[in-house]
Amino acid sequence: MPRRRAPRPPPPPLTPLSQRVALSHPDRLVWPEEGIRKIDLARYYAEVAPFLLQHGAGRPVTCVVCPRGLAAPCYYRRDRPADAPSWLGGPLYRLRTQESTATLLVLDEPDDLLWLVNRGAIEFHFWLARLPDLEHPDQLIFDLDPGATVEFPVVRQAARVLRQALAQLGLRSYPKTTGGSGLHVTVPLQPHHPFPVVRAWAQTFARRLAAEHPTLLSIATGPTHAGDRVTIDYAQIAIGKNMVAPYSVRARPGAPVATPLRWEEIDAGPLTPRQFTLETVRQRLQRYGDLAAGALTADQRLPDLELEPAEDAVRPVQ
Repeated sequence: MPRRRAPRPPPPPLTPLSQRVALSHPDRLVWPEEGIRKIDLARYYAEVAPFLLQHGAGRPVTCVVCPRGLAAPCYYRRDRPADAPSWLGGPLYRLRTQESTATLLVLDEPDDLLWLVNRGAIEFHFWLARLPDLEHPDQLIFDLDPGATVEFPVVRQAARVLRQALAQLGLRSYPKTTGGSGLHVTVPLQPHHPFPVVRAWAQTFARRLAAEHPTLLSIATGPTHAGDRVTIDYAQIAIGKNMVAPYSVRARPGAPVATPLRWEEIDAGPLTPRQFTLETVRQRLQRYGDLAAGALTADQRLPDLELEPAEDAVRPVQ
């Protein structure tokens, strides 16, 4: 069994961003193997909050909560806890799979983020639409998942192919690591088309691209990490679904972070998702700023495609 690293020396007090949040059990090991404590996670989110929150403004959020750290079970939460403070909230929403309504979580300020971290939240995943209109997404995100035998340079190649095809249609896009083995490519959109139309467009585009590159790309029809190609997954383009937020830590060994990239990094390499962690991303932000800031300008419209039938697509792009 690997030896646990010794806990770090006590850090200085939390920044003023957390004045309303009394951090409990600050020395609890969230990542026992790495020696990363709850207070280290809280300090990370306090520092990156201005960047993460601008991407989540008005978006409902789903959290991955690990109250005892990675050594114990985790769970998902997207509704507001009953004992949450009055300043943490969101809209009432009727979930399509349930008869009752729930109060969704929306992060407005750093204290919202830190209160959830104090309750064990590690990951934050945002919806693809913003309030007040949750029916029309302002982002289309392609999830590039490598098969079990695929190395990361091949994922980078797939991302370049995807970017070039989008650019040929006049669409700019922004890459980020997922904190896992794949990449996300985000296309900002005007919130004009409803989710079924955007999903049908993504499906048609992905199928055509996979047909043009059959040895590199495949379409998600089962487990996306199977096979020897990179899967283009568009399943999360639906109301109520979510994608990991830029700068979210992942509840995985090594404390990886979903990190925006420059396309030049995708082109040039060498690059590995393992290099972007809770320890390294703050310095990267200081050097480059928010590399996903361009995705906040939702000014693009989907060009016309002859859409293929989709299970939830009922209208063509107009």
